[in-house]
Amino acid sequence: MGARAMHYVANTTSIPVPRVHMALSSNNCRHIVMEKVDGVTLDYAIHNDYLSRDYLTSIVHQLKDIVTQLRGIGKSLGNRTCGSWPSGTCKHYFFLGFRPQIPDEMATVSEFLDY
Repeated sequence: MGARAMHYVANTTSIPVPRVHMALSSNNCRHIVMEKVDGVTLDYAIHNDYLSRDYLTSIVHQLKDIVTQLRGIGKSLGNRTCGSWPSGTCKHYFFLGFRPQIPDEMATVSEFLDY
């Protein structure tokens, strides 16, 4: 799911996402082989005074834009607040092998809990 999400975000937003080369599973572990992005973490840069106040303000605005875009992805579900991304019914180990048959059966979290 992570590789699919990264691909979707990269293709539907302007959020910078490392390019995914491959996704695989081995011994119940999932792996994503992706592009390496050079740099240091924001936490490290802040605590080691790598960033000017103006640059840090710019980063805050960029992060706000990223969060806004990520929240916008959910609007593709319409009125549904519960389901599997990017569309469909809930697919989770909670259902133990059976899944709801009607895609819009659970439009809200309350309906999910009632189910």
